[in-house]
Amino acid sequence: MSTKVLGCVVGVGFAFMACGSSSPSDACNKLAQVLCQKAYECATPQELAAAGYTSESDCESKQKSAYDCENPIACPNGGVYHGDQADQCLSNYQNATCGQIEGKTVDTTPCTKTCQTQ
Repeated sequence: MSTKVLGCVVGVGFAFMACGSSSPSDACNKLAQVLCQKAYECATPQELAAAGYTSESDCESKQKSAYDCENPIACPNGGVYHGDQADQCLSNYQNATCGQIEGKTVDTTPCTKTCQTQ
């Protein structure tokens, strides 16, 4: 797995966390867990070290801190949060293969629908 793929796996969180899952805080925590599981499944030890991760739990802790899971960002511009879409987004990444992540073929449609204006 290339470094750019590791960045892709971890980077999806910043777009997604604008709105969240069951609750924004729950979504943030779940997202950190899923992204770090995928990073440790798909990346080489050298890539993980280069990203600054010493363990999967260290990765999760750093991602939760980066996303500020204790105080997640609400949907912008009066958007309405859709937990069902957020859950589907998480599921798509959770069930993705390393090849799908590297090839950027994971269905991200639900990720873009977590926040919608009425």
